[in-house]
Order: sequence, then structure tokens, then C-alpha cells
Amino acid sequence: MTLPASWLFIAPTCSVVLDIDVSFVRSADIPGEAIKILIVIGHIDGDGTTTVLPKAEDTPYLVQLAVGNSIPKRIWDDTGNGFCR
Repeated sequence: MTLPASWLFIAPTCSVVLDIDVSFVRSADIPGEAIKILIVIGHIDGDGTTTVLPKAEDTPYLVQLAVGNSIPKRIWDDTGNGFCR
């Protein structure tokens, strides 16, 4: 099975065994933490230059809020949600 970019969120509902036990709350925190890293440290582009995202203090919080609300929670809890193919 090929997992989409949201593998961390979808894996538990698709009976994919992960090396780590990830709760819904943790799965919502991780994308916000990743955005924070991109704002503080940045990432290396294909040409070897480092790109840092524009500083936006509320972005990590808004990402966590978007993926940690009741709608994603309903999908997380519904194993027959159609995401698994």
C-alpha cells in the first residue's frame, strides 16, 4: 500500500502497522511542529540553498487546530472512511 502525504493520520485507520504508537492528539501536533521547524531552521532546496519559511507565529498553532478538530477526529475514529485503498 502506498500511503499519501497524510500517512501519519491515515495509517492507524488503514491497519498499517507503524513503528510508533501515535494518538490522534499527537498526529495533530506533529504537522504544527514541522511547520515550526521550517520557520526556525528552514529546509535545503534542490539547488543546495537553505530556504526558511516567513516568520508567522500563529501558523503552527493554526495547522494544529486545523488537523486536530472534531472533523478529522471523526475521520480518525471511522475505520470505514474510504481512505484505505
